[in-house]
Amino acid sequence: MSYYKQYIVYLKLFIFKKGRLLASALDRYWNFFYICSCKSNVIQL
Repeated sequence: MSYYKQYIVYLKLFIFKKGRLLASALDRYWNFFYICSCKSNVIQL
């Protein structure tokens, strides 16, 4: 049980440190995907 709690603490710390970087990368990827899908929808119309 203590190992599980230790893992949760480590995971929270990792998310706290890397969360902002990961979020910005995901936002960049999502924006790229969204623009591509919009372009393809316009081409289909």
